[in-house]
Amino acid sequence: MHDITLFVRGAVREVFSTMASIDITCNEEFPEIATPPFTADGIVGSVSVTGKLNGVVYLVFSASLVKKVCNSILGDDPARSSQEENDVIGEFTNMVTGNLKSKMADKGFNCKLSIPTVLRGNPITIDVAEGNLSLSNQFIVDGTQDIISTLVFAKLDE
Repeated sequence: MHDITLFVRGAVREVFSTMASIDITCNEEFPEIATPPFTADGIVGSVSVTGKLNGVVYLVFSASLVKKVCNSILGDDPARSSQEENDVIGEFTNMVTGNLKSKMADKGFNCKLSIPTVLRGNPITIDVAEGNLSLSNQFIVDGTQDIISTLVFAKLDE
């Protein structure tokens, strides 16, 4: 298993647990290698990474999971705007990618992050122009059918 996969798995668990009090379990059956293009339904947060790691980290949320996360952080609000949801998803994506950046720096791979971008659609196609890393993870929210997927499409300069 690639170190980046381990870093992302730890970061996603930590952010969901700490920020939203939501426990998730990694789906070990989900393939670690992502085959682009990747098609997603729902809401996708992304943060670009530049430096010794160049690429994009994506978090793919189901619509029902976005509502759970927002309700946990902001309180229950059936009239919540999509902008508020986007802000929360962008911040979650930023925290996961920031955690990855920190772990990569500890290994000597310094990099910088962009501000988060949030996309909505059914479907959204995510593809990569070039890179030597195409990593994926899938997590299931404990006790539910809600899923979050992560993708890292990048080039690692070793």
